[in-house]
Amino acid sequence: MNENCKLRKNEAICFILLIMINKIILTIPYYIVSLVGTGSIVNLIYIGILDFIFLIVLLKLFDKFQTSDVIDIAEYLGGKHFKNLVSIVGMIFFYIVAFIALWDFSKILQTIYFTNFPKIYILLFFSIGITYANLIGFRGIQRTACFIAPFAVISIIITFFGTFKDIQIENFTPIFGHDYYTTFVLGLTNNFAMYIITYYYLIKPLLKDPNEFKSIAITSYILSWILLLLTIIPILTLFNGNTDIEPLNTLYLLSRKLEFRIFYKKN
Repeated sequence: MNENCKLRKNEAICFILLIMINKIILTIPYYIVSLVGTGSIVNLIYIGILDFIFLIVLLKLFDKFQTSDVIDIAEYLGGKHFKNLVSIVGMIFFYIVAFIALWDFSKILQTIYFTNFPKIYILLFFSIGITYANLIGFRGIQRTACFIAPFAVISIIITFFGTFKDIQIENFTPIFGHDYYTTFVLGLTNNFAMYIITYYYLIKPLLKDPNEFKSIAITSYILSWILLLLTIIPILTLFNGNTDIEPLNTLYLLSRKLEFRIFYKKN
């Protein structure tokens, strides 16, 4: 890759954060709350620690490969055939993740704004946008991520503090949710919430300074976890674990409640 297109530290962190924020806006907070209820905060701490331990092990392994990603390491360990296998599995995984995100986002737009508009046209619109962004080049995607990520983070923080006054302790009890088994065993499936770890497998060769890889990974991981926590708390506060709400509209409903409260105070 051209050196001018490689990621600086702040760009890499914004890039990872934007990936995480996309999932936060879509479905992750809802599915965590729907599974473990009031145990969501304990569960998030639990999976956060487990995933962080896994991340530290991953970083130790990558110390041996200065500018390599998982594909290069696969070739080193198992030759060309193993490299091809890892590449194919990786491509399938990321295509599935991208399709699910695109489908969920299109569903949100259709549900909220375009109820009578066919979903296929919304999908096509964003598919064309994604194709165009890739044609522009990676540098354009970098700049877009750095521009959007701070605003998205600020929006989540405003939503959290806007609902902070409504927090009541009873909305978080029992703190272990339905039972220990659900929170600590079934709740292990919530590891997918921190799926940004999969991007660390590939990002190292894209960095301008590979020596910053460890710092980028740890910083972006911790910030992503905090953003997820700041989203789950108001969901528990306002809905008290009620999962009868539309799964794709949790943050939308939070913003609506925040907006209406401010409106009523002015009047």
